[in-house]
Amino acid sequence: MPPIAIVVGLTGPLCAGKTTVAEYLRVAHGVEVISTREIVRQETSTTESTETVTRPELQDRGQWLQDNRGPLFVTERILERIVPDRPFVIDAIRHVVSQEKLAQVLGPRFVPLHITAPESLRRIRFLKREGASGKSFDQSNMHQIESDTEPLGSMSKAVIDNRQSLLELATQIGSLFQCWRYGRIPISLQSALEMVRDFHEKHGFDIGTCNPEVLGQRLVLMMEELGEVARWVTRRQGDVAEEHADLLILLLGNAITMDLDLEEALVRKARKIFARPSKLIDGQKRVSHWRRGEELELSRLDRVRFETGDRKVTKEQPVPQLNLNLDAHTEDGGADK
Repeated sequence: MPPIAIVVGLTGPLCAGKTTVAEYLRVAHGVEVISTREIVRQETSTTESTETVTRPELQDRGQWLQDNRGPLFVTERILERIVPDRPFVIDAIRHVVSQEKLAQVLGPRFVPLHITAPESLRRIRFLKREGASGKSFDQSNMHQIESDTEPLGSMSKAVIDNRQSLLELATQIGSLFQCWRYGRIPISLQSALEMVRDFHEKHGFDIGTCNPEVLGQRLVLMMEELGEVARWVTRRQGDVAEEHADLLILLLGNAITMDLDLEEALVRKARKIFARPSKLIDGQKRVSHWRRGEELELSRLDRVRFETGDRKVTKEQPVPQLNLNLDAHTEDGGADK
């Protein structure tokens, strides 16, 4: 099933965390954010330069547009920014008529998501961000533009109570997004490990023993599965998705037999590789732990000799396209990511 170019419409009260959710979807899933704050600022600004506008001022401006340009003016500006083949997130929908219009135009693509939080927590967030008084929060919270908050919640496809940590919020939002975009419930690494552990328990396979004989046998199986993947790459034969699934199950089996914290190791490794620079090598972008101040330089001819093992290769002979890359050297001897 191809991914659906969904449009997530965020609703919720003041300081519930709508902007945080939109930013998470942008960073973690590459979703383009449509900022209603930016639309209101652009449509009401008297200067071309970027200006700083407080939240209460934005509320007043948004209500002015609602009263003077029509109830769907901002909604129409939102729709102008949406294209058919990409996912989007609208960071704040304020009115029932706006949500109804978006649902009418976008159809199944439109997914309304309501973010909420206790008023006491929202008050703390407001004071921290705006540096204003409690009275200012009360005025902003009761602003006319916030009047549709409650009915919008009842119209949403899902409601998230954002009183938790950012990690817990990201986990919930990420699962919902993948379900809506790909039409299936995502399998987390932890749930996959539990599934393979159940398989081990069912058949009495080793758990936490670090048995070298078992690990050696599994290594042979992994090499066989890599051979099946290679057969698909070179001949387009076999079910390559199933072969990768077999490889993943064997890798998870290793983690269970060796009692490894694979989640922690994955996060630690991800931090390393995300900090590494990329380079364009032989027309391909590579990411690795490059040697400081230098890269191993081999002539094209030397590369051919190294790959083929033939020291008699001369410049007059045709030089084949090479797949081996000797420029990349990882700090732990592992393959490039």
